[in-house]
Amino acid sequence: MPSFTVDVAQRKPESAVASDREGARYRSRVRAVLGSIDPALDLVDACRRAKGMFPTEVAQWLPTEGRTGTSLEPHADDSYRCIPELHPLDGEWYFTEESSAILADLARRAPATRSLLLGMPTVAARLTGQDALLVDRSPFLHTRFPELSVPVERSEVSAVRVRPGFSVVLLDPPWYIDDFFAWLEIGMRAAEAGGRLIFPLFQELTRAEAAREREEILGLVESVGRVELVAGALDYDIPLFERRALSAGGVLLNKPWRRADLVVVHVTRSLPAVRAVPRVDAPHESWSTFVVGTQVVKVRDAAAAVDERLIDSVPGLANHLYDSVSRRESRRSLIDIWTSRNRVARIFNPQRVYAALNHLAGGEHDLPERARCLLAREGEDVEELLNMLEMPR
Repeated sequence: MPSFTVDVAQRKPESAVASDREGARYRSRVRAVLGSIDPALDLVDACRRAKGMFPTEVAQWLPTEGRTGTSLEPHADDSYRCIPELHPLDGEWYFTEESSAILADLARRAPATRSLLLGMPTVAARLTGQDALLVDRSPFLHTRFPELSVPVERSEVSAVRVRPGFSVVLLDPPWYIDDFFAWLEIGMRAAEAGGRLIFPLFQELTRAEAAREREEILGLVESVGRVELVAGALDYDIPLFERRALSAGGVLLNKPWRRADLVVVHVTRSLPAVRAVPRVDAPHESWSTFVVGTQVVKVRDAAAAVDERLIDSVPGLANHLYDSVSRRESRRSLIDIWTSRNRVARIFNPQRVYAALNHLAGGEHDLPERARCLLAREGEDVEELLNMLEMPR
């Protein structure tokens, strides 16, 4: 038998080798899916067929010259829900009207319906007169949805404690495996035997790990009942912050592109032990929230004073416009202030930024006057902050 030696320092960890294989399978699947897309389709429809790939990635793979469906004109579904505007740090992607109606109809169809909704305010707003409970952390629900009549428990879903006995549990978890499992565990404990668990599932090309994560999620829910999956049945609106991220990447879409599969679990058995999933994101982040006109502005609480300047650009970004909405994007840790229009910056003097935002906070009616007053008081030091916030003056 021939002998050989191995340089241990040059060996990849087993997890890295597995990740390489997963990445290779992902790239192969991307080529197959995008290769099957009709070149005559407009860019939106191409994205809707791309199994979850972000549109800027689709645009890199497909020629976009001559494609239609690429303007920033608003579509019919995104007007009434966005005051105050939705924010990426709150994970606020809302379903389209059609998808909200589909989910509300599924909730109403259950016999002796008692519904629990984890997230999904667009669905809860349609359940007038129903025995339902909505769990959602947003303080703006009744402003965005004046028709909302079901009780609301304002809480982080991961912190809520609900008793079992719900005949229908609908949940819309963040699309990260750790959060998904945490929300599923709560939902599965709340659903009674004979009830249903209903949720959207991200598609297989959402990221390199998505196909494996889908298998893990479906394997878990199959342990408590019969599973139905309808591919591509649910659509999400494009929130303003995502429109801005796409435009920063050179992609302008005029209608919804983000799709998810619909999963319905007919619960027949009690919840098994749910495996612990280690968190892969940064430690818990704390942000303060300001409403300036229609904008929601978030400021990282841990920002430390550096000098008298208020803010500075995040490296690589033009006009403070951030081209990502992902939790895992590498520049995210540099962001200290983030608007609902996806403009971001580093903060050099948090005390002065807090004071400026407190001065600007409020409705739109006298916002230009407040901005002019702040500029007169603080001088050109505050000019860049006002520009980042798109302040009229």
